[in-house]
Amino acid sequence: MLLEAAVATGLKHVEDVNEPGAEERVGFVPNMIRKGLRESSDTAFLKPVRNRKNLTVATKTPVGYVLFDGKRARGVRLRDRGKLRDVQARREVILSAGGIASPLLLERSGVGNPEVLGRVGVPVLAESPQVGERILEQRMLGYQAKLSKDLGFNRRIGTFSRQMFEGAKYLLSRSGIVATGAYELVAFHKSSPEAPTADLISFINPLSFDLTAEKLGPAKHPGFQINGQLAHPTTASSVHITDVDADAPPVIDARYLETEYDRSAMPKLIDWARKAAAQSPLADVISEEEIPGPDVTTPEQLIASSWMNPHVYHATGSAGMGVADDDVVDASVFPLQPGNTAGPTVAMAWRAADKILEG
Repeated sequence: MLLEAAVATGLKHVEDVNEPGAEERVGFVPNMIRKGLRESSDTAFLKPVRNRKNLTVATKTPVGYVLFDGKRARGVRLRDRGKLRDVQARREVILSAGGIASPLLLERSGVGNPEVLGRVGVPVLAESPQVGERILEQRMLGYQAKLSKDLGFNRRIGTFSRQMFEGAKYLLSRSGIVATGAYELVAFHKSSPEAPTADLISFINPLSFDLTAEKLGPAKHPGFQINGQLAHPTTASSVHITDVDADAPPVIDARYLETEYDRSAMPKLIDWARKAAAQSPLADVISEEEIPGPDVTTPEQLIASSWMNPHVYHATGSAGMGVADDDVVDASVFPLQPGNTAGPTVAMAWRAADKILEG
């Protein structure tokens, strides 16, 4: 019924939502799940080769600094069981600490904006003003409706006894709701007819949550959600060190929905969700719009309601290039927000691995 409603808005139902092309589309969310467990870079790439003699995985050893010989990275300084330890690189250093930690590592090591480094007394090794800047992150904007018929996932996990049943089912057979992804459907659609590509992403799920409970949990009554985000937000945030000490907290200037494009496109997510909800037969079983609520209609009100929603942990764009033998291989090197980051980051890392092996 949810898929039918999305198609009725004018979207094309496709088997693979990641297929090339600019057309608006809807389909089932591709999941990295095998035998009921979510695959990760660790389980897919690292675990199969953990026994190699030339591989050492050191856990609970936070890296604080990259060590340089001139402008050439030669190793890292880390904390191992409470003691500082320098590890030398035979060939090169690869940073993969993510969109927040990678720029902090670079700054503590002397790579960054001279003004930022000067404030905390870090000598400038390489001037790179873009380090820690231009972080692009997405925010969710949610729609939730209550259903008059007992449809969707709430009937299967809406009470404690049902949750226990699904939990036992998962433990015994790695099947059921717990073995699925976070969302069932995803739609890629445009914020305006003039948009060159689908610049909005809406995740659709036959599950609603209890809005009155102290802790997040499924509602006892049936419902569904459509949670949307801008594919390519343009408002930039920043992160910088506050001290040369690796344990000092950073200063994060998190900014959202400040550009003209972001503020005009974000409300269109709810416009589309309401358009989908108005399609029969889905419209015939909706008893109430719970989020953002029927009285929340203007762009300003919808933007304000977005502050009740989280960001999605997709920080990109915060690291700069320019130092020899110090490769940054994570989402911090993306110049633009790619939409979702898991697949693009794995693809980029795979290509980077080939380039590193080629020398």
